[in-house]
Amino acid sequence: MARLVCTECRYLLSTDMLDRDDSSSELYAADGSLVCPACGGVDTFMRVAEAVQDPPEDPDDLSAVEEQHTPFYFREGDVLRVRVGLEDNPHPQTDDHRIEAIGVYDTDGEVIEELSGDDADIEWEFTFACPDEPFEVRATCNRHGVWKGVDAGRD
Repeated sequence: MARLVCTECRYLLSTDMLDRDDSSSELYAADGSLVCPACGGVDTFMRVAEAVQDPPEDPDDLSAVEEQHTPFYFREGDVLRVRVGLEDNPHPQTDDHRIEAIGVYDTDGEVIEELSGDDADIEWEFTFACPDEPFEVRATCNRHGVWKGVDAGRD
């Protein structure tokens, strides 16, 4: 079973709910396009990445793609500052290629804090309260899935 996410409202849909033979389903428009039951968006779904890209072993030896997608985080006292991509090679923020969500998660993968949708595509740098417990930072690209962050130290 795969999951789909609406790129407009972040509604999660399990593919086992889909049945193209059921034309009366509220999930489909008359032309067969998939309709989001939460926001009404037509064909706004994309497959949720099942795997999370681990950070590179050597953050000083990144490919151009890794540079753009890796969230780098800095601790500044009790603030956690996160930037997706390197300053001279930031992640694009266009309609067809953008960071859709960025967040801080506990070691079990549960959300501590997350920005998504419109909040996530304004800029590439975000500020969170620095968690007391162990955590990881993740960024979700609408084309290339979920990427774990790299601790870039303290500013």
